[in-house]
Amino acid sequence: MVLDLVLSKRAKIRVIQIVNSQNKIIVSLGYLNSKLIFNTVPLVKQQEFQIKVLLSKLKIQNYVLSKSNYEKLSIEIRKLVECLINLLFGNDIDKKWIIKVQNFLHDNPFLTLFEKRVLKKVLEIPKGRVVSYYELAKYFNTSPRRVANVMRKNPYPLLIPCHRVIYKDGRVGGYLGLKEGREIKVGILRREGIPVFNDKVPSNYFFKFSL
Repeated sequence: MVLDLVLSKRAKIRVIQIVNSQNKIIVSLGYLNSKLIFNTVPLVKQQEFQIKVLLSKLKIQNYVLSKSNYEKLSIEIRKLVECLINLLFGNDIDKKWIIKVQNFLHDNPFLTLFEKRVLKKVLEIPKGRVVSYYELAKYFNTSPRRVANVMRKNPYPLLIPCHRVIYKDGRVGGYLGLKEGREIKVGILRREGIPVFNDKVPSNYFFKFSL
């Protein structure tokens, strides 16, 4: 198993930049063989920077970039892109994606067991609710800082809704490591039905895990 992990980390990651008819990048996906290793948030600026951040956080050095027109993608990848766009705009998606994302997590060799456990728990945060770093840390008997580091490393933004994890005083915080990250995060939360006033979410929108 350890040898498989080492070999996986040495393998070359295929990063697909999916472009529209104007050659503008819609979204980027990273694959190890046929397994999704990461995705960017679609339709937002600085797609290249998002890739750079994800590669750095996952400590991926061996990769190759390619571009592909949306119309030329396989049906499976097109469905993934459509899913990401729906999530960005706060639309409901098929529940089968939860199982798929759990499989993505399980197969990702660039995440520790702890990171996988935390990210899997984040999948339980319902649309229209938020959880604090403190609450998530309490569940795993660890520090909020450690949980925040896992959120920053999330390789599947939107699919794993780390945008629903905020400070316990209601402050939204950053997102994606971008200057515009907070604004993007606020936009996603609002489209999911969560009001944000003066960069804060009201306390009645907080969700608590069952212990």
